[in-house]
Amino acid sequence: MTHDWAGVEGGDFVNLAGIEFPGSLLAGPLGEAHLAENEPACALRDVLADRNQMPIAQSGWRIISKKEDEVAFAAPARDEGWDVIVVARDSAGSWGFRSGGYVQQPTITRSQRGANLHLEWDESTMSFERGTHPQARLLLVNDRDEEWVDDRGEYWGIARVLDPRTGEPFPGSRVAIAGVGRHYRVPPGEKVSFPVAIATRARQYLPPGEYGIEASIHQLALTAPRGNLRVYESPDLPFRANTDDPYLLFDLVQLAETAVMDAQFPDGPNRRDLLIAFRERLRSSTGQIESPQVDSLVRRLDARIEEETVPGLAPSGEVEEHQKDAMEAPMLQSFNELRLLGVRPGEEVY
Repeated sequence: MTHDWAGVEGGDFVNLAGIEFPGSLLAGPLGEAHLAENEPACALRDVLADRNQMPIAQSGWRIISKKEDEVAFAAPARDEGWDVIVVARDSAGSWGFRSGGYVQQPTITRSQRGANLHLEWDESTMSFERGTHPQARLLLVNDRDEEWVDDRGEYWGIARVLDPRTGEPFPGSRVAIAGVGRHYRVPPGEKVSFPVAIATRARQYLPPGEYGIEASIHQLALTAPRGNLRVYESPDLPFRANTDDPYLLFDLVQLAETAVMDAQFPDGPNRRDLLIAFRERLRSSTGQIESPQVDSLVRRLDARIEEETVPGLAPSGEVEEHQKDAMEAPMLQSFNELRLLGVRPGEEVY
């Protein structure tokens, strides 16, 4: 269960190594949480006894965060800073070290950092052409009576596109952010623009239409009101998926992206089966994906299959039972051909 701080006196919360808790927990006599007879404390003692660790406090530990499968401890370091150790329970039920660090002093919380600020959508960035990456942006508005000054680096909004049929987010994806050093100075009532990374799978190929979008900036504990993202059709898509169902579209896009990565498969006894299975997946999609590059890949796969010499090959167009299983096997992908997606060298595909 999550630690309940309701009964803790001394109120103001602080942030230590990204963990937020009542600052009063750092005050008072030295803690003795490392002496307790429970699994998290035993895991902490194992960390303290590990001589391969950097020099770390051997006493004075107190709990600053407690969850069902994770506990964070802090203790005064030798130079007046704080050592922090997080232990956690793994999938097998054993407790052990998860992370640790040294912090010179507590800082304000995310909510305190974002107090009297709010987010708005930059409406001029809320539409994009299908086949391109959305370039939506957020505006942070300073509602304070004083200038907002921040030098912690560039902030990004993390967003999700919503399914208009259910209001729930579409399947997610990882995003890569190349942050830069940034210093903000925003006078009262003024705004500053932040970039947005959209963590939605195949977002650049959403069918034309209007979608809800949600975004937040975690470091400031700020959430934008739900926005409207508009997608319009492009005549220049490098391939065309004949469906308006976003979920089917995501699967087709993944197949097409795999196709242009040239279907590299590991050498071994199953190589030929994998090639055949992948070719059949492509052939079965021909009514839904239109692309000269995909057609060309099918022909190249046919040629490569003919060159293979592993016995037991099924006749062209037929898939044996053991080959059907291979159709569900994960494909190893090489990023040497991205022409189908129109991706330039050095550009990242999410």
